[in-house]
Amino acid sequence: EKQTTSDDAFKTEFMTSTAQLQSPPIFYKETVSTGVDGAESHQDLHDRFLKRPLHEQLKSKQFLLLCLFFSFHLTKSNFVLTTSRNFLQYLGDDETGNKYQAIFSMSLALSIIGLPLVDLVLRRHGFHAALQSVNGLAAFHGIIQALSSNLNFQVFGFVVFSIYRCFIFSVAFSFLPTFVDESIMGRATGVLFIINSFVGFINIPL
Repeated sequence: EKQTTSDDAFKTEFMTSTAQLQSPPIFYKETVSTGVDGAESHQDLHDRFLKRPLHEQLKSKQFLLLCLFFSFHLTKSNFVLTTSRNFLQYLGDDETGNKYQAIFSMSLALSIIGLPLVDLVLRRHGFHAALQSVNGLAAFHGIIQALSSNLNFQVFGFVVFSIYRCFIFSVAFSFLPTFVDESIMGRATGVLFIINSFVGFINIPL
């Protein structure tokens, strides 16, 4: 009886630790047996979830929502990139010899400083917080552009935009493998970019 109690405690601890470390898909819900006998571990459930047929994985709610999320933010990012010259010109960058346009181009390399932040958010708060961080950074950058015509202050906006781009790709492609099997990761990634390419056409009239 003591041995059974010890086994029960170990299984409870295992289920708790794997749930914390592996961060299952946010939208994924499935009934889990809470009994010890015949109970299915979190890893078993997660593995079975990933082994669905290709068409089921690509039409799942998780994947469709990620496509929408990724397409929206990448389209916004591309809009900022393609209109940066006009935006800075409107703020008076021509008078500086396009110095701030050069700073903006160089600042894109600062995306790398966002990687530790992505790791920190994912480890401490999970995918929900990481996805909301992308939304927050997008809004923050938009506020900087809308509320200030000071070119020096826009440099801060350049840094925020670079971190925002880092979060878009890092969070999206960290989240994708949690509900898509590794055997179709390449195709799923391709579908993400194909859908984004069509959504990106809305930038033409803008």
